[in-house]
Amino acid sequence: RRSSDLHRTEAAVDSPLPRLVPKGGAYGYDLIAYVGCETFLRGRKLESVAREFPQIPFSSLYDVQHKFLFYFGHLHRQSAPVLAARFGRRGGGTWLIDATIEPDTPMYFGIYEAQDNVLLDAYRIPSENADAIPPCLKQTASRFGEPRRVLHDLSDAMAAACEQAFANVLHTVCHFQF
Repeated sequence: RRSSDLHRTEAAVDSPLPRLVPKGGAYGYDLIAYVGCETFLRGRKLESVAREFPQIPFSSLYDVQHKFLFYFGHLHRQSAPVLAARFGRRGGGTWLIDATIEPDTPMYFGIYEAQDNVLLDAYRIPSENADAIPPCLKQTASRFGEPRRVLHDLSDAMAAACEQAFANVLHTVCHFQF
């Protein structure tokens, strides 16, 4: 529901609905969550979701989709101390690291905690090289603690990045990649 509609409703009746719209926003959290979950978790195309909301401009739904990522990322960062404590109690985690290499798409570098099935971080990087990856590893370690072990593909860049970022952390080739 549009924020302006909610504020008109509030003027007529004391309503909690305006609190469901982010400050300065035009659409409620429910729409943001729905669009984000449908497109990112269920893999639907935004065009498909847009057909359910013909009254909302496609560009607004695109913006809503990106707000979902912003809010989700913020929530994830807030949970980092809890996750770090969990990993620390068991002596660190096992990280799986890899970068996407799909034609005509941006490259993303992901860091996944294997035991808990949690994506810790994802970074957009210019290429899979030993200069771009270490800052990502170090930043993730600053949030979640150093891993006990890192698994990666056969890339020399991944191996060099692990050695540069973590002098005392075991890193090996993932048997699935091998």
